[in-house]
Amino acid sequence: MPSRDNTNHKAILYKAEVLARFFIAIFGGYYVTVLASSLLALTLPTTRLDALLYALTTGIVFYAIVFIWVFGCRSFKKVFLGMIGLLCILYGTLTHFGGSL
Repeated sequence: MPSRDNTNHKAILYKAEVLARFFIAIFGGYYVTVLASSLLALTLPTTRLDALLYALTTGIVFYAIVFIWVFGCRSFKKVFLGMIGLLCILYGTLTHFGGSL
């Protein structure tokens, strides 16, 4: 019965990939939201209070976009590498403008 074992193996891999996508969406989305909101608050040309309020309200949008992207992308490898690249770019840009976590 090699075909049944192969099907069971594929089902386990699929479940593990879905679980990994949830972790990437939750934790990666959180860090993307924090970095993007901080960067937005630093760079908006308004008063500090207005910039903070705009950054906080758009944080919900960032989180939703990341969550949809993680589950909408077909390749798990692209999701994983894309999340790492996005976090590196956001962190580098944030530190460039003098921000920190």
